[in-house]
Amino acid sequence: MALNYWAEGWINFGLIGIVLFSIILGKINATFDIKFYKRKPSICYMTIYFIYLGMLFFILRGDLISCVAYMVGLSAATYGCSKLIIHKSR
Repeated sequence: MALNYWAEGWINFGLIGIVLFSIILGKINATFDIKFYKRKPSICYMTIYFIYLGMLFFILRGDLISCVAYMVGLSAATYGCSKLIIHKSR
């Protein structure tokens, strides 16, 4: 059985880990949201942003190492495919 996001923080760093993991997750979400809503994001960024929003449920419910591996792999594949499509369309 996998532990959730805050339990990973508790196991790694104790009570400070819960606070630290919450601050990190909030900072990442704020950075993604500010770039998406305040600036004109590219199609590549928008695709990765929406994948991240879907993966956020996976991050919060399960073990951290598998969700990070899936998210990095999926984001890299999406980024590469979108760059290839944009390059081929020119």
